[in-house]
Amino acid sequence: MKDLKKQVAIATVPVWNENDKEAATIGGGGTGTAIVKSGEHAQLAAEVMAYIKLSEDANKEVWNVLGFDPVNTAVWTDTSLTQNPDNQFVQYFTNYPFDTLLKTKDSIGSLRAYTDEKYPSINNEFCNVTLNSIFEDGVEVTEALQSSQETLNNEFKE
Repeated sequence: MKDLKKQVAIATVPVWNENDKEAATIGGGGTGTAIVKSGEHAQLAAEVMAYIKLSEDANKEVWNVLGFDPVNTAVWTDTSLTQNPDNQFVQYFTNYPFDTLLKTKDSIGSLRAYTDEKYPSINNEFCNVTLNSIFEDGVEVTEALQSSQETLNNEFKE
């Protein structure tokens, strides 16, 4: 993807019922980072990782260099960072991504969906069937979603 300038937008998901507001986002992305306890320099690695994941300075560079939304949400309000017109990642967006993230900040991290007993089946169906149907087989999005919904409805019938 050579030129993403003004090709990406971020928006909050629609919420129809008042009770659904807490599920507006789960913040389910991210990288799986781990320190091997038996590693020769495990303590040093843990300290470095804590600095990278938690400090404001490192989190600014996580955005500037990698384009990942920082874990330390304190930097989300720094408009010199989040609205910097010279930042390549800011340039990708038609809007300012952190404005949208700030709107959903209070609900990020609600991982209830990941602990539901149905999650493995839903994840498997979506990743291995729905997306493959759409991107590999050319099935219309609506049709692929409907088919997967029917499969899951059948699986979860009590």
